[in-house]
Amino acid sequence: MKKKIEFGISTFADVMPDPHTGITISQAERIRQVVDDIVLADKLGVDFYGGANITDLILQLHRQR
Repeated sequence: MKKKIEFGISTFADVMPDPHTGITISQAERIRQVVDDIVLADKLGVDFYGGANITDLILQLHRQR
C-alpha cells in the first residue's frame, strides 16, 4: 500500500510591522489575508491549513461582516 504524503500550511496570523515599511496592518486586514490564503491553498490542493487561532480568526471575520 502506498502512503499518501500530505502537505499543509500553518500560521499564527501574527500582526506585526512590515520590516521594510514599518507599517502595521489592522487585525481585520490580516484576517482577510489569511482567508485569501486559505482559499488559494484549497484551490491548489493543500491538504490542510491551520494555526494556533485560525478558528477564532475565521469567526472574527464573520462577526465583522
